[in-house]
Amino acid sequence: NLPDGYEEMDRITVVRASYFLSVGGHEIDPNGPIDGPIEIDNYVVGVTGTILFIPENMHLWLVVYPIGSGRYHPQQSEIIPSENNEWGLDVYVGTPDSGVGEQFDLLLVFVNEEGNQAFQDYLNNAAITGEYPGMDLPSGCEIIDRITVERTE
Repeated sequence: NLPDGYEEMDRITVVRASYFLSVGGHEIDPNGPIDGPIEIDNYVVGVTGTILFIPENMHLWLVVYPIGSGRYHPQQSEIIPSENNEWGLDVYVGTPDSGVGEQFDLLLVFVNEEGNQAFQDYLNNAAITGEYPGMDLPSGCEIIDRITVERTE
């Protein structure tokens, strides 16, 4: 019921967005809470999701944040969803030799053109040097979803 003096003009339906569908084979309930970190047993984990809308002049990326490190690791390339709004990629949480027992945030982010270029430059440089030291999040970066995982093996 509306307070006195107000009348209903339009009614809209709000749907909670589901960005992450699956992390390492663990299905995620888009309407439910996630109790604690999702346990994964490999340093490479498949991540899938859907996104219905990407704002104009923005780019979608998945970024890994080793909790407590202060450094962010953009993954592979900008996410370009399919015609049915789904996306998927393999994500690296640690290396074959490091990261067991540690927690990582998987961040789905929107970045502007400058942030998109910063992520691309980081990955291009890392491919040349073979080093992935992480980076600061670029200005104009908006975190739209976060899932915490813990590497068990």
